[in-house]
Formats: sequence, C-alpha cells, structure tokens
Amino acid sequence: MARTRTPKELVARVDVSYYKRPHPLRRWMRFLVLLAAALSGVWLVVETLRGDETPYMPGPVSVSHAMFEQTCTRCHGPTEGAIYRRRVSDRACLRCHDGPIHHRNQAFTPACADCHTEHRGRAFIARVSDRHCTQCHARLVITAALPHAAQCVLKEHRIERHIEDFQEHHPEFAVLRLGYSDRARMKLNHQVHLKPGLKGLERLGDDPGVIDDDGRARLACSYCHEPDARGRYMRPIQYEKHCMTCH
Repeated sequence: MARTRTPKELVARVDVSYYKRPHPLRRWMRFLVLLAAALSGVWLVVETLRGDETPYMPGPVSVSHAMFEQTCTRCHGPTEGAIYRRRVSDRACLRCHDGPIHHRNQAFTPACADCHTEHRGRAFIARVSDRHCTQCHARLVITAALPHAAQCVLKEHRIERHIEDFQEHHPEFAVLRLGYSDRARMKLNHQVHLKPGLKGLERLGDDPGVIDDDGRARLACSYCHEPDARGRYMRPIQYEKHCMTCH
C-alpha cells in the first residue's frame, strides 16, 4: 500500500526558502545578466556617438525596396540629424511612385507610410490589410454631392460607398467589369530578363542600368524604366534603346 503524505508533511521536508540562500551559480547568472545589459547599453551609446543608427533598424525592407536597402537616406533623407528615427514623408515616396490622392472628393488622405509599412521583413509592401481601406470605404464620406468626377476616362464608373472587406464584399473593378484589356503587343517576362549573366550584357559596358550580381552582370529595373524630367511618370520603352543591344 502506497504511503500517503499530507501537504503539511511534504512542506516540512522541503526548505521553501532555499532560493534566498546565496549560491555560486545564481550569483554568476545574475552577474552575467547585468553584464550583458551593461555591454548592450555601452554598444548602443558608442554606435550613436559614431552616427551609426543601424542597431535601431527594426528589420529588413520589403522585396520591392531591397535594391536600396543600404541607402537609408533614399527614404529617410535628408541626411541631417537622425535617420532611422525620422518618419518617411510622402515626398520621399513620390520620388518613385506617382501617388496622388485617391479621389478629388475624398474627405481624408492618409500618409503613404500609414498603410504601406516598411521593415517588416521581405514582404510585399503593396499588400495591406483590409482595415487600411475599410477605415474610409466601409462608410465612405465624400466632400461633394457628385458620385464621380465627370472627366473620368472609364464609362459607367461609379464610387462604391460601402466596402466591408476585399475578399467577399468588394465590387468588381471597373476595368474588368467593363471589359477593358491591355492593348500592348508584347508581354515581357521580367523573371527571365532580370537573371544574371544574360547573353549580350557585355556589350553594354559601364551602363549604369547594369549591376553586378556576384560577379555576373544583371539588368537593373532602371535600365528600362526611366522616369521623366519631373520624376512622376516612366518614359515609354523603346526597342532601339532598351532591347536592340541584346536582341
């Protein structure tokens, strides 16, 4: 028959104040924890004095912006003062992206960085959660009585006032609902053209649109996609300028 013990008898056999007594192992663990915290603080102070704010970066940038991950001032510029603690302005985004207000009658215009959040890893920055859209479009309020701008190029285009989510309660986009299609005669395979070591790249020499990828030349996006003088739109692709060298 198994012997039974009451909780009071068990407590009497165990020294419940053992953790209060000094012990070499606990003493060393406490010392190492404090030392690690102190060294971390010293490291942050030294890096700050050197002007290097890399330790404060929360994570890598998105896939689309990985090409200038090491050029922080591209988004966090100008260079004066702290970089990583400076909020990215809409002007920094508009250097590459033409992002006017969504509609002339909208009552609220969020900043680009409010929806498209960076430093979340190698994610696609264009993908945002429904809440960024439904905060306005679930109960859309516009500043004018007109349902849509009269100069819209899409016929029968309308503004939807109530969109609860993207998956189930979003109307079909006008370009698809009305049967619009891309009239371009050529469909470019970007994955093939961005591979390193393509034949013909050696003829381009020191062209700034060609970058080095582990010792092999590779086309950069900027080789074909060149902004116009105002930096708002991309110039058309020309066969003689962008394709004929290789093809």
